[in-house]
Amino acid sequence: MMPDPDIQSTNPRVMSLHFRGSKSILQRLMILLASSRSDMLIENYNPCADVLEMEAALRKYGYTVQGTDTERSFRFDLLRHADSDHQYEFTASATAFRFWLGLLAALPGITSRIKVSQILMSRGIEPLVSALKGLGAELEIRDTVIKISGKHLHGAEVCIPCSHSSHFVSSLLLCAPGYQSPLILRLSPDQVSMPYIRLSADLLKYYGADIYISDQEIIVKPGKLNFSNRIKVDGDASTAAAFVIGAVILRRPLCLMFNPQGGLYQADYQVFEILEKLGTHLEYGRDSISIFPHDLQGGQIDLSDCPDLMPSLSILGLFCATPLTLDGIGRLKHKESDRFAGITKALSMLGAKYEAGNDFLTICPLNQNHSKLETCTLDTQNDHRLAMAFTFLHLVYPQISLSETGSVGKSCPEFYDLIELLLEPQVSNFGVLHTSMPIKGVSIGSS
Repeated sequence: MMPDPDIQSTNPRVMSLHFRGSKSILQRLMILLASSRSDMLIENYNPCADVLEMEAALRKYGYTVQGTDTERSFRFDLLRHADSDHQYEFTASATAFRFWLGLLAALPGITSRIKVSQILMSRGIEPLVSALKGLGAELEIRDTVIKISGKHLHGAEVCIPCSHSSHFVSSLLLCAPGYQSPLILRLSPDQVSMPYIRLSADLLKYYGADIYISDQEIIVKPGKLNFSNRIKVDGDASTAAAFVIGAVILRRPLCLMFNPQGGLYQADYQVFEILEKLGTHLEYGRDSISIFPHDLQGGQIDLSDCPDLMPSLSILGLFCATPLTLDGIGRLKHKESDRFAGITKALSMLGAKYEAGNDFLTICPLNQNHSKLETCTLDTQNDHRLAMAFTFLHLVYPQISLSETGSVGKSCPEFYDLIELLLEPQVSNFGVLHTSMPIKGVSIGSS
């Protein structure tokens, strides 16, 4: 079932949206900078919470950082580095924490500590710790504090069990050019999120690393990377994907001001292939891609390589003509929240029919109309991906509210500003903005 005609645009103008830099690229780039102690001006910066956690670590590490929300200059200061106590703290970004641990382990002669939030520690790091120790690292973990005695790490043949995350492989890869001998990573048969690993490898290759990658192994030889003095980071594909799916739900044509066929490949670019398969019409320009929604059929989609798409695609499934099955999603129990449980709980509250298995979810079309759907508050679990997905459901059914909206700042602080642009000129059709919230866009529940 698609949205009621009264919420569809009568304006044929296609809204264009620009997205700030990919946090996946930015966090990897920051590790490469720190590892090589290089300077760089980064254009199309993204001051989201996850990136700012990494930026705070860089400042403590010895970098001076200047600039605006859209542009940052990073300059390594040897004296600041020497004077640093190398005491780091990570509270919300698993990517930043796991990547930074790999960096500190490979800093010979430097003793450092990382204090980690309980939620990050509970998501697990044992595969990475075991691999680092096998390369010569010296680590000591006590509760949520990790003490690292930096060493010259030697390369070796390593196989990391990676059925839940690709972070562990990328953490080793990004610092491998500084190892004493080649790193040979044997990829596990159950390796997930290969596009994220390839993104790390592609970024290394872009800056001159001697690297070989196949479906079975990755080999990185020691060597110096060659950095340019500036880079413009591609827009964030994960945020763009949420808006693309939202535009399809709302039946609003949308133009994204980047071209996924160029630049570094991001995992969530797969959203375009998925939507075409379901019935959406896409048109590629030189520096843009336009989305023209149509009636959608369901089908079966494997999300093993792009798990961040699961929340938004689950909501999209409610508006397909036939059931939509999402496979390869069992590990979403181990993300910022239990996204699997968060989505199924929301579907139950909506009265939607679905079938959930260990590694799949089938969503049936929502047959209730606008007026009969019960008023309810959906629990985002303080998870940015759930908040984004539920927002577009709220825009179709205003009687649905969200438990909170602030979590979107983890990846896209301007999310609700972009929502208002997407909805122009019909912003007023979607209810009163909650004036007590610093982030605009949707009403929240009392919880």
